[in-house]
Parts: sequence; C-alpha cells; structure tokens
Amino acid sequence: YLDKHWQQKMSVNENQHYQSLIGTIGMNYSLDDKNVIGASYQLDRMPKYCSEANILTTVMQDDELFEEMLGVSDASFQNSNHDVNLFYNGKVKKWDINLNLDGVWSAKNAGTTVNETGIVGAESRVVNDHTDTDNSLYAGKLVLSRDWLGGNITMGAEYTDLKRNNNYINASGIIEDASSDIEEKTAAAFAEYTRKFGKVSMQAGLRYEHVGFDYYENGARSDEQSKKYDNVFPSLSLSTSIKKVQMQVNYSADISRPSYHQLRGNMQYNNRYTYESGNPLLEPSLTHNIQMTGLYKWLTLMGRYQYKENAFIWGSQPYSEEDPSIAVLRQENAPGYSSMMFMLVASKRFGIWSPTFNAAVQKQWYSTDTPDGYRDLSKPMFMVELNNDFELPAGFLLTAKAGYYTGSHRQNMEKIQNDWNMRLVLYKDFMKKKLSFQLYFNDIFNSSRSESMTYFGSLRTMWRNVTPNSRSASLTVRYKFNSAKRKYKGKSAGQSQKNRM
Repeated sequence: YLDKHWQQKMSVNENQHYQSLIGTIGMNYSLDDKNVIGASYQLDRMPKYCSEANILTTVMQDDELFEEMLGVSDASFQNSNHDVNLFYNGKVKKWDINLNLDGVWSAKNAGTTVNETGIVGAESRVVNDHTDTDNSLYAGKLVLSRDWLGGNITMGAEYTDLKRNNNYINASGIIEDASSDIEEKTAAAFAEYTRKFGKVSMQAGLRYEHVGFDYYENGARSDEQSKKYDNVFPSLSLSTSIKKVQMQVNYSADISRPSYHQLRGNMQYNNRYTYESGNPLLEPSLTHNIQMTGLYKWLTLMGRYQYKENAFIWGSQPYSEEDPSIAVLRQENAPGYSSMMFMLVASKRFGIWSPTFNAAVQKQWYSTDTPDGYRDLSKPMFMVELNNDFELPAGFLLTAKAGYYTGSHRQNMEKIQNDWNMRLVLYKDFMKKKLSFQLYFNDIFNSSRSESMTYFGSLRTMWRNVTPNSRSASLTVRYKFNSAKRKYKGKSAGQSQKNRM
C-alpha cells in the first residue's frame, strides 16, 4: 500500500528430497560404586538436501496487470554437526555431583538458483547466491545436590562460549555480499529447593544469566548490535490435595533468545519484489507464566496466563526509498501482550477402549497496525480432540485420533479457516517386542488446510493458502537387535545454545 496499490500473487508448487544420517557412540567407566566417568560422540550429517519450486507470479498495479513471470527455484545444501560430551557423575560426602563438558562443531553450505522467465512486462533474469555457515561451541555445566533442612537443594553453574561465521555471496550482484561473525559468552548460576510442609509440596528456584554478545560485520565490530544482558528468572510451584482433588499452582519466568539464523546480517533473494533478511537488533523474548491445575479422578482442568515481552513476529519494510515496492521480510520484536488458555481433559477406560477427550480455548489480547488502521486481533481459538485406544485380540493395538480447530488470531496473523484431521495407527509386536509392525494412516480425509492473513504494519499484508496433500499411509517395521535401555549417563551442557544453532 504505497502511492499505488501493488498486489503480488504467487502460486508455489514445491518438492523436497533429503538424506539424513545420525550416529552415536558412547562409553561409561565406573571408578567405584559411587563415581562414574564417560564420553560420547554424535555425528548428525545431511549429505544431500534438494528442493525445486515452480513459482508463477502475477503483479497487479491498481488492479491492472503490471508483470507476470515464471520462476524456477533450485535450492540445495549440505551440513555436518559433531558433538562431543565428557561427563562425571559421583558422590562426595553428602553431595551428588554431575559435571558435563561439551564441544560442538558444525558447518553448512547452501546455494540457491532462481531462474525467472518474463511472460508479461518483466525481463528474464537468473539469480545465484551461496551461503557458508560455521559454528563452534564449548560448554560446561556443574550441578550439585543434597538433602538440606528437611528438603533437597540443587545448585550449579553453566558456561558457554560460541563463535559463528556467516558468509553470503550473491553472484548476480542484485543484493550486496555480506560477512558477519557472532561471539557470544554466557555464564549462569542457578539454585532450586524442594520441601514438603504437611500436605503442601513446594519447589522454588532462581536462575541468573549474564550474556555478552559481540557482532562483527565484514570484520568490524558493531557497537549498536553488540549487547550485554543480565537476567534473573524465578520460579515457584505449590501443590496439595484436598480429599480427592489434587491442585497445583506454578509461576515461572523464562527467556527465548533469537536463533543465530534470525540474527544474521545478510539478505536473501526470494523474487524481484520480496527479499528476506536477518535482524541483528532482535531482542530476546521474555515470558511470565502462571498456571493452575486441578485433578479429580479422571478429569483434569488447567488454566494458564502468559505475558510476553518482545515476542518474535514477521515484519516488513521497504527495501529503499528508490525501490519501495520491494519488501524486505524479517523477524521483529512485538509489543508486550497477554494470552490465556483453559483446557479440560477427560480420560477413562471402558474394557478394551481407552478414550481421551480434550477441549480447549485460547485467546490473546493483541493489536497491530494494518492498512485499514489499528486493529484488534483477539479472536479466540477453540479446539476439540478425541483420542481412542483399543486393545484388540491377538495383541493388536488400534489408535484413532481426530481433532477440530477453529479460526483465530495469533500475534499478527489471522487464521481464517477452520480445519480438522483424522489419523489411524495399527500396531503389533512379536518375539517379546523385538519385532514390531506399525501401519499409520495420516489425514485420512485429506482435510488439513491452512488459510491465513498476516499484517505487516500499514504497508503490507500477506494472504496465504496451503493445501499440503498430507493424506498418506506408511508402514514401519522395526527389529531391535539389542533392546537394552540406554546406559549412557552423560547429559548435555549448553543445550539452549545448541538449539539456537
């Protein structure tokens, strides 16, 4: 919505193909009855990922045809992730000790070619880009616990050191090349105390995090994008039972830091009217949670209130004053908003039939700018699910699942269409569960749909309709040569940073 009304219609058909390998090896060594050390190595390797998308784009200017083009996008990448863990589990006097040291190294090479053929009013062009990303992470976590003052106390510390390099090259020269580096160091201390006072059980915790984030663009440190954070996250849980009713109330504060992909500095070419970029200025998102739960026999009622600060949403801005019709999509921070959710769960067994019924309503209080002015986006979502488990003769297990979900608002997006789906699973095992067969039917009536409208401020909206053709059938045959449970006793350090990588 500029001085003229531009409308871009895109019809996308995409096929994907990939190969994935995961291998793990680990060992434990018992020093004595109370002390164990060990090490593990895991390799995640995707030697091939390819996608091909055919995109027919029609551009209208004030409801008149301006351009039409056919684009073919070929994307491929390879990545490898190496994860080494060393651990010590032991007991010294009254203290239980758990120490984990981790090292992670990963690399990803990605390339995209977009071949656009002009049909009406548009010149043909070929756009090539390539991105190399390398990560290294070192992490350590120490946890101490013991009985104390009639309860149990757990305390510890965690430290991570991450380096990330991202190089983007646009061989066509349409978008500038970019090189960015991130160095992030995180130090955390935490404590948790649990104790029972008569019929009341209490769990109280506190976590402190200090983060130093340094951002480099083309080798030079950016003071505006480099930051330091100091955060404190309390938590409290109280539970009790009155006659046959069990009750629990919880409060917690937690943080979601943006992924390193979201913080990247380069742009990405989607088509000649739409670019996509990272946002190094993206702030972490903080959430306050209050939850109450009541349980009576086979009925559970739960209510939750949340307040989110700086939630991640998709935003849009013009590429430049010279080219305002080109939109740059990127993640931005939303203003603070509240949401509530209530859920009822009923689960009971009737002979061979074990049904579980879920009903929920979720509502947010969120407003945003749109081309039609400021708008309230607070339409609630209603959900009904029914899960049926049947124990059939000869050891067969049958599960039938159905769910119905209404249109609603979520942040700056409006889900327009109601949708529903149904799934069936038939399972049978043999040879003392060493051999098993599972037959799975997904979205039996091909009813899963997604129709949405996203509001990117006063200049841009995006309507999206997805028909995933998710009706499918699969047969999984599994034979366990060694059905022993996992014996490795190590636990990962720096897991949240690993997820962000």
